[in-house]
Amino acid sequence: MAESRSGFDRLASFAERWGGFAAPVGADRFVEFEASFGFTFPEDLAWLYGLGDGGPMAGDVWLRLDDVFVIKAKWDRDLASVGDPCVLDYGIVSVDGRVQASFWRRGWIPFVSSNGMLAGLAVDCDPGPGGRVGQVITFGDQDDTKYVVAESVPTLIDAVAGLVDKYGDAAVDPHDGYPLVVDGDSVPLRSALRRYG
Repeated sequence: MAESRSGFDRLASFAERWGGFAAPVGADRFVEFEASFGFTFPEDLAWLYGLGDGGPMAGDVWLRLDDVFVIKAKWDRDLASVGDPCVLDYGIVSVDGRVQASFWRRGWIPFVSSNGMLAGLAVDCDPGPGGRVGQVITFGDQDDTKYVVAESVPTLIDAVAGLVDKYGDAAVDPHDGYPLVVDGDSVPLRSALRRYG
């Protein structure tokens, strides 16, 4: 993960303009996650939170681990309250079968937010038949099509660092929160990664 550490360091330097990343979390928080949600906190995500605990991420927000707990619990509750999850899945598609064609899965862990709790990126611990555990996917009610944006968290970090390297200061519009500006368009990170990453 040495190359990814370099990508993280470049992102951390870029994020300093907006307050930077929060201090890393301890391993006890990953044990707390397992107790709360019934499965192991993914190694790649533990690596990331071992470097920092959220902050501005090239147009979106890398969630603090406390917020990951809150948002994941909310989505899991919403799914459980429906009774028949197939009702929510109507019209949801997966581009290539690597992601479950679902509105939400208990095995998804949100960690980047494009719009509060409504959309962003998640680590997939319940992939489709062609996918792999640990892939980074889109989630939320703003995308009926689910797709993989990176094969892993370190790969995602390198891709985001690449966007920041390519677009530099023009990558973020400080007058509008910090949305990503790519080729003159203000786009969520999940869309930029698909189009330009």
